[in-house]
Amino acid sequence: MNVKSLKKLFITVAVMSIVFVLAGCGLFGSDPTDCVQKMLDAYTSADVKEFASYFEEDDRMHYLMKAVDGSGAGEMQEIYAKVYELTQNAEITVVGQGTDKDRVKVKIKTVDYSDAFYNSMITAMKESGTKFMDAPGWMQDALSKPGKTVERELEVHVKPNGKMYDANYNAEFFDVLTGGFYDYIGCTMAGCVADSSKVYMLGNADKVIYSLDEYRETISGSGMTAGNVNGVITHYKAKYAGLAGVEAGGVYTEPVVRLYVLVDYKLATTNSLEKMGIVAGSATGDVSLSASVKGLQASGYNCEVTDFGVGVESEEDK
Repeated sequence: MNVKSLKKLFITVAVMSIVFVLAGCGLFGSDPTDCVQKMLDAYTSADVKEFASYFEEDDRMHYLMKAVDGSGAGEMQEIYAKVYELTQNAEITVVGQGTDKDRVKVKIKTVDYSDAFYNSMITAMKESGTKFMDAPGWMQDALSKPGKTVERELEVHVKPNGKMYDANYNAEFFDVLTGGFYDYIGCTMAGCVADSSKVYMLGNADKVIYSLDEYRETISGSGMTAGNVNGVITHYKAKYAGLAGVEAGGVYTEPVVRLYVLVDYKLATTNSLEKMGIVAGSATGDVSLSASVKGLQASGYNCEVTDFGVGVESEEDK
């Protein structure tokens, strides 16, 4: 090899070394432990650009970080910013390699609002479908309450390119990191109405996570009387008793009776969903939000969809 060729080789190696250093993770089989440490450092230091580099373009974590740098989180700006403010100071230690070479074990001590979010949402659902559809409203209510301190040891699954695997692998970790808010980042709310029947859904990535079926009738129109309305509500609740992930109830505010059914799809079994007519036969897998909206529209419902991320549109919005 002559001097000229050797000089070219040295320059090439130098350039590639610089690229490798600047890229951080993702080239030449980077150490997953190092990638996770840099990602977590970026989160706690509000380095949005660096943090975003560890996630694929369609990952919902980008929506949360848009509120941090003010690049546009829409109606969720205040909510996302508050979630980050409350979780930024998490105490996180990267322990080392996990159960295999692509997994990294971490210890995290942070504040958790998962119960607050869930309880505020359920309270809104029990009050009315309109309250449930106002996601920023009940989320703000949840964040106004004290969270609880949690300490967890978890594994983070890192892709060969240095980016974090999506929720199929890291949902538990992402949920702890965001204080129990991961399911709600970039969510879509859908409300469908037909006469006295209403269906409301919260979904993410076209997957229904929670739903509310609501029926309203006047005493005179339903054939009930003020004397037997409580018995009707009790009977209605009993109809759904024992179904996993399902809760039914009713409220009488003269002269209207409101009956409702809440479904938590993370807890509901296929048997529960089948008995409610949500899935057919032994169907398994997630319930599609877009397919549910289209099915309700085909049945005569008018649907309104509010998308806080990548979700679906109603036919009227297209």
